[in-house]
Amino acid sequence: MNKAVAIIVAAGQGRRAESARAKQWCDLNGRRVIDWSIAAFRSHPKVEQIIIVTGPDAPADFAPEGCICVAGGATRTLSVRNGLAAIPAPDNSTIVLIHDAARPGLTHATLDALLEALTTHAAAAPALPVQDALKRQGDRTLETVSRDALFRVQTPQAFRYGAITMALAEAGDDLVDDLAAVEAQGIEVKLVRGTDRLHKITYPEDFDMVSRLMAPPAGQVRIGKGFDVHAFEPGDHVTLCGIKIPHSARLKGHSDADAAWHALTDAILGAAALGDIGDHFPPSDDRWKDADSG
Repeated sequence: MNKAVAIIVAAGQGRRAESARAKQWCDLNGRRVIDWSIAAFRSHPKVEQIIIVTGPDAPADFAPEGCICVAGGATRTLSVRNGLAAIPAPDNSTIVLIHDAARPGLTHATLDALLEALTTHAAAAPALPVQDALKRQGDRTLETVSRDALFRVQTPQAFRYGAITMALAEAGDDLVDDLAAVEAQGIEVKLVRGTDRLHKITYPEDFDMVSRLMAPPAGQVRIGKGFDVHAFEPGDHVTLCGIKIPHSARLKGHSDADAAWHALTDAILGAAALGDIGDHFPPSDDRWKDADSG
């Protein structure tokens, strides 16, 4: 499988949501809306890079670890082009997953289905069949519209880099979505099963709806597993659960190498679907050098 790059489009104003700030920066079940998608991409083993396209209203301290942030354009399509231009060393077979920040319910199952579809197609997207009756209103009458072969298309929309860049180069600057560009080129698109969890936050009432869709069922038991391994190095004690135990060596680590606390933290983060301890306290960050885990 070729490397996959995720582009999260988060430059819109989202005025229809009537929130004090753009919807992607609002809280949803204890996280900002955008952070749910970042976590889903970051924890997927086949996503190697995340690019976030933001607007001028992005929080000043918004700089997710390991992500590339670029400025958006005047339209969504222009923002996507800016995101594509930021991909490090792409080739025509690089997989690009373009996602709306306002769809926080992304799961690994959807990503797996899209990646599988790209083994045989140049473009794919999650979609749900239209269930409600459709009517077209005239001046005085209603006309029934057939639902056959009609779908509600969601994101992420997945592409081979060569296909989407070629299509966008020849497209207008304000498309309804990225599939519109490849459709105009006659490229076959594979639709995979979407999910209600991927409902897009657009109006004020959508926050409550999406919050309920993403909440675990009442009474559900959440289980997490954690483990931690450290080598020994010269020292006179081992720290476990904050207790210094005299020993002929100590555990080697970026912080205090408290393997017991670290394993417990990983288990809690896993149960909460919040990644692992390395996502929140990476060894590349000197703030955690020799930190007390207690």
